[in-house]
Amino acid sequence: MQDVCLFTTPTKIQSLVLPSAVRDRMDILGAAETGSGKTLAFIIPLICRLLELKSSGDEEGFKGLILAPTRELALQIKKQLDIFLNASLVGGLSQQKQERLLTNHPDVIVATPGRFWALMRLKSVDSYLSNWSQLRVVVVDETDRMMEKGHFEELQHILEQAPKKHQTLIFSATLTFVHQPPKRLGMQVLTPTAKDKLSELNGSVNDASVLYFLIRHPGRTLIFTNSIDASSRLHSILKKVLSNRIILRLNAKMLQRKRLINLEKFAESEDAVLIATDVAARGLDIPNIQHVLHYQVSKTVESYVHRSGRTARVSQKGLTVIIVDPKDVQFYARICQNLYRKEDFPIFPMDRPDLMDAVKERIKAATAVESIEFRISKVCVVLFL
Repeated sequence: MQDVCLFTTPTKIQSLVLPSAVRDRMDILGAAETGSGKTLAFIIPLICRLLELKSSGDEEGFKGLILAPTRELALQIKKQLDIFLNASLVGGLSQQKQERLLTNHPDVIVATPGRFWALMRLKSVDSYLSNWSQLRVVVVDETDRMMEKGHFEELQHILEQAPKKHQTLIFSATLTFVHQPPKRLGMQVLTPTAKDKLSELNGSVNDASVLYFLIRHPGRTLIFTNSIDASSRLHSILKKVLSNRIILRLNAKMLQRKRLINLEKFAESEDAVLIATDVAARGLDIPNIQHVLHYQVSKTVESYVHRSGRTARVSQKGLTVIIVDPKDVQFYARICQNLYRKEDFPIFPMDRPDLMDAVKERIKAATAVESIEFRISKVCVVLFL
């Protein structure tokens, strides 16, 4: 409880949400910048409702359901809940283990929709998960991601099971790009607080620009790519040229255990580099990230805001740099338009041409080695087949 006691003043989103959610039991549609405290904004009303039910003698059945789009975000939410109460996590880990956890009949379930829907349909846990009569609070976090076309079809089936008399709390960092939220919440379009810079480069020097930035600007750095292949290639190259730095990666194809280990290593090292796809951009609370580097431009403004929101959290300072390849100019222009920017982001200075020349040579050598290793791996695959 020591960490909890350090919070003495509610954040803006908490001040707006808590009176209506706790006192009036209203449904909430909340949009707040990443790192603004929105997780506590839905955890506190949930806990208050549970305390009311305990005092009145509650019946058997789960009372709270929190749905999150990724396993990492679900785990992060559970960690915050564990400060106050015991909750069960559904998603990512062994399904058999989660079946056993549900036999303890938890009051709150934190889940990804896919795994939760799968467990609902299992006979071994059907007697508990089929009893929705005691459900009082449903939370959907990162709802814009949930509502993407073809993404988490199970969400609709889950919400159809909820009883009519329940409180719904919906939160995201980018709801304002979908439509205007209720005036009662007083939300508006959010401008990222990180100091954004634009680096417009030819594709052949993108890797060198990343290395130049990492050398000139030490500190915990998160690099985003648009594909797993791009993140794997960049990870391999940086490992060859930055032996003194911890270089990690995070993507959806990695085993859950490995993803969690890499996140822990990244959070523990002040000078670590994490190369990630957008799986890491949604809601993860990694402290003290000094830099976010967009190796490739986001295809949507929502993704850009979430990526950039990993730094400059809760009014802290941070730096976001976008590398704009000529083929990505249209996406960059769309981001500027949706952020109501009349001008481009300022150009990021490359003020050490001598260093840049040396960096290019190192990248050239590392790329050559990477190409040789790739060809060897293909030959080995053929031989073993």
